[in-house]
Amino acid sequence: MVARLDQVSKYYGSGESATCALRSVSLEIEEGEFVALVGPSGCGKSSLLHLLAGIDRPTQGSVVVFGQSLAELEDRKLTEMRLGKIGIVFQFFNLLPTLTAVENVELPGLLRGIDPKEARRRAIALLEEVGLGHRSGHRPEQMSGGEMQRVAVARALLLEPGMVLADEPTGNLDSEASRVVIDLFRDLGKRHGATLVLATHSPEVAAASSRIIRMRDGRVLEEAPGKSWDS
Repeated sequence: MVARLDQVSKYYGSGESATCALRSVSLEIEEGEFVALVGPSGCGKSSLLHLLAGIDRPTQGSVVVFGQSLAELEDRKLTEMRLGKIGIVFQFFNLLPTLTAVENVELPGLLRGIDPKEARRRAIALLEEVGLGHRSGHRPEQMSGGEMQRVAVARALLLEPGMVLADEPTGNLDSEASRVVIDLFRDLGKRHGATLVLATHSPEVAAASSRIIRMRDGRVLEEAPGKSWDS
């Protein structure tokens, strides 16, 4: 098992003005799964991802990732876990505009202390895998939205994480670019052995997963199989 949430609730603010983002959520994520979190805006999808990444801490309940209770980790250890074991892909790409594609992809390796030559080798190989080897020297402003998201996916995989978290990764893409990115997630996830957890509004994106978790008002309503991960 990669992650487990046990009776997790998350409140933002305090007192009468507090907002409840998650309500008593219990969930297990197994190794090799492609899990899609589906629901309307404000249902708790992003909050759940933030808890899995250790970006936020639960108000109540426990979050265990890779066998480690996140409540027991200080901020420095959480940062190390994110760098070494968790890849994150954002809706708005979060690429550094002054860096080229290959420099953006290799950055997590450099921050982790990997030899610069090895970080560059991995970055080039991943850009080739996502079909952007020919764009390695281009900056984000010179790329389309779909290309920038593929760079972001490559960056998330640089350190070979056990789990990749993606928050609306196709939210700013057209339908064709969305299909390319989702196919890429499925293919790279299988080849690199990463567990994928993805938040989305899109039924088409969710259908590509192995398990769909439907959420509303901070709760898990139901779970259903998606398209077979191995199909």
